[in-house]
Amino acid sequence: GFKDLYVETAPFQGFGDIQTLDDLSENVGICGYLGDIWQALEKLKVPKPESLDYPKELNYLLERDIEIVKVKNVLGRMQSGIFIKPVKQKLFTGFVMSGSVQDDTKLSTISLEEEVFNCKKVNFISEYRCYILNHQVLGVHWYKGNFFSPISESVLSEAIKRYKPVAPIAYCLDLGVTDENKTLLVEV
Repeated sequence: GFKDLYVETAPFQGFGDIQTLDDLSENVGICGYLGDIWQALEKLKVPKPESLDYPKELNYLLERDIEIVKVKNVLGRMQSGIFIKPVKQKLFTGFVMSGSVQDDTKLSTISLEEEVFNCKKVNFISEYRCYILNHQVLGVHWYKGNFFSPISESVLSEAIKRYKPVAPIAYCLDLGVTDENKTLLVEV
């Protein structure tokens, strides 16, 4: 994409290499994982953007209550069917609790004071990432579940319209199709 737009890129090998780039500027693209982008922003002294996750403008697409609790409030619950995901981006991969001791093990390296999103499990049968730029869909890509269970185009259009007043210039909208054939928000 950068090449197609004639944007110069700064090649690097590993995570720490970004700090050593001499030619990094606001006009040079960095392509990598989220941690790589955060390091580049830090080097450029650009504040890291806030996590979007569940904007209130799209709450109507959740059909579930999402609360923020501390890890210590989740450990030992042993409840199955509860989804948890870190509030701090990419701290760990969100997962559905199975009600087993393994759940506690997955969280054993995380601070007990760390905040997590907590909600009931949604039975998504397919999930898609929608790339949005200037309130226009650049692409929709399937990433999980049944490829032949597509999201609703009208739900996507309505979500973009409702989010438009506060949306950043570019974002990804992850939508999923439930076992009841509803298109709901996975996350932003």
